[in-house]
Amino acid sequence: MAHRDYVQDRETFLSKFGKCDDDGKKQFVYNSQLVKLAHREQVLITIDLDVPEVQ
Repeated sequence: MAHRDYVQDRETFLSKFGKCDDDGKKQFVYNSQLVKLAHREQVLITIDLDVPEVQ
């Protein structure tokens, strides 16, 4: 079993986590929230802990 680098995962999760939409394009789930944080339009990030089943 491969060893995971959790420090690296923690540092890149929000900027690289994405899901494929119906057209097969990757949509970065938290990208819009990160942009709003950077522009001071939002003060916190909401993380969805409800994980859908993998098909």
